[in-house]
Order: sequence, then C-alpha cells, then structure tokens
Amino acid sequence: MRGLIHRLFYTVFQTLCQPGTKKLTASDLQDLLARVPSPSTVLAISELIRTFAEYGVRIGALENRVDLLEEFKRNVEGLMSLAPITGEAGLSSFEAASWHLIDDMMSRLGDLSAPPPGPGIRANSWS
Repeated sequence: MRGLIHRLFYTVFQTLCQPGTKKLTASDLQDLLARVPSPSTVLAISELIRTFAEYGVRIGALENRVDLLEEFKRNVEGLMSLAPITGEAGLSSFEAASWHLIDDMMSRLGDLSAPPPGPGIRANSWS
C-alpha cells in the first residue's frame, strides 16, 4: 500500500511540476494502477523520499538554531534590564557579562553558515 501511495504522490508531484494546465483524471488513475512502475520511476520516487527526509533533518537543525537564538535574545533582554545606569565599575561588569553571554551562545551555535545541500537536493529542483 505504501508503494502505491508513493507512486500516486509522485505522479501528482510530477504533474504539478510541468508547465501549463494540470489535469489528472480517473482514467489516469486506472492507467497508473495497471502499470508496473519503470526502474527510472522507482529510482525517482526513492530519490524524492530521500530528499524529503533530508529536508526534515535540515529543518530540525534550523529549528534547534532558532530555539538557541530565541534563548539568547531572552538572556540579552534580561541582561539589558539589569544594566547599570551609572558607574564605570558597574558598566565594566555588565560588559564582561555581555561578552560571556555572547561567547557562550556562539560556542553553542557553532558554524552559522548554511550546510551544503545533500546529494538529492538541487537548486531549482522543483522546475
């Protein structure tokens, strides 16, 4: 059953990626069900499944980064609310705490560059 669902999804996906008017009929469904998928179709479906799985991993990593950045923002806002209004000694203490907070966050975030796309992810893969 899962293979059939993948084939149906792939057929709809492939149709949507074509230029022009999109049309799928009950007859198209009957043809799809009657045919044995070609090896190239099976390979394309496997690649599509793998690509979506890679997107899931990448989105999870991005969500983790956003969570860290939101935590950092809350910490900075809390620190700013405690910032001394006057006094050089208080200001240097505030600056030291600020830099410590920034260093801690940067070490937890790691490399901020976007990871390269996996082998199944191509630029303009939807066209």
